[in-house]
Amino acid sequence: MFEVPTGNQWQDLFQLAEQLRRRQPWQKYPEELIFTFEKEGRNEPFYMTIHGFEEDVLGISVYRGKEDIKKYLNILREGDEVTMQTIIANQSCVSALFGEKDMLGAGDFTAMELARFVPDQSALSYIYFRVYQPGFTPWYINSDELNLLTMGLTDFLKADQILGERPFDPAKETVRYTENNGEPTVAVAPFDEGLKEKQPPVVKDDFYIARLKRLKKYGRCLEIDICYMNTPVGSGLGPIPFFPKLCIIADADQGYIADQCIFEEGVDEEEAFFEFIVKYFNENGLPRKINIRGAALGLLLSDLCDRLSIDLQENKQLAIIDDFLAMIGGFATE
Repeated sequence: MFEVPTGNQWQDLFQLAEQLRRRQPWQKYPEELIFTFEKEGRNEPFYMTIHGFEEDVLGISVYRGKEDIKKYLNILREGDEVTMQTIIANQSCVSALFGEKDMLGAGDFTAMELARFVPDQSALSYIYFRVYQPGFTPWYINSDELNLLTMGLTDFLKADQILGERPFDPAKETVRYTENNGEPTVAVAPFDEGLKEKQPPVVKDDFYIARLKRLKKYGRCLEIDICYMNTPVGSGLGPIPFFPKLCIIADADQGYIADQCIFEEGVDEEEAFFEFIVKYFNENGLPRKINIRGAALGLLLSDLCDRLSIDLQENKQLAIIDDFLAMIGGFATE
């Protein structure tokens, strides 16, 4: 349920965000640098990054835990060629953003009124806040998300002051904030490289694999892809629009769309994907080859295809699926 923050909560958050804006951390820290905060009373660290991602918008984001920061690392992995679809699929954070007035929505002006915050006339003086969840439209924050962002900004301001001008390597190091009886310590330390590693899902049921191996191999080449639907639908999060994913299987040899399914909100997408693929195999037999687009699908299918002796190839273009998406229009491949 969406819990609306109080005026006092908004006041605290706007004051912290204004301090941050005046300090201009985006001039000091690159987007690749990840801050790690290990706080007493929390089971896992939370993380922060600074963004100067557009000339007219700057920001700072808080990631609730390891799963969220792994998603951000998926975005960084694409380098300068990062696609909007990758961002939609992986952005999972709460952000304070700094820009011009035309960036704001009705809810932002309400928050400013409750906080009694009046922006000055300097550049990027307007402050607004968003929560990002994979597959959902960026939305206004609730009380829980506000508390997370308030904690993050408070600790970041401490960390920045303690760190001073110490050098760091954003590719290999993190700025680590730790607490001991409430006293913070800040150091530049090696980044946990394990967070960057992506392991393919492994089908552990050998009997299940043995049954699939008995299926007839019919020698066809398939194309498999996942994309976002072009029209949002209602969601369990009230007014926040949700963009379902469409999984498509095409028979590349025969030149037609063989099957498709939509992943509904809240489902385990990895589990739903395997159920869809295996159902197709059971009904049609095993292909000799599968063409996919993107490393994410390759990671999902690599173990299964290896054990079933299916040739898995990654391609930028999938002719049958691309024609299908062009005909429908407005879809975004992940």
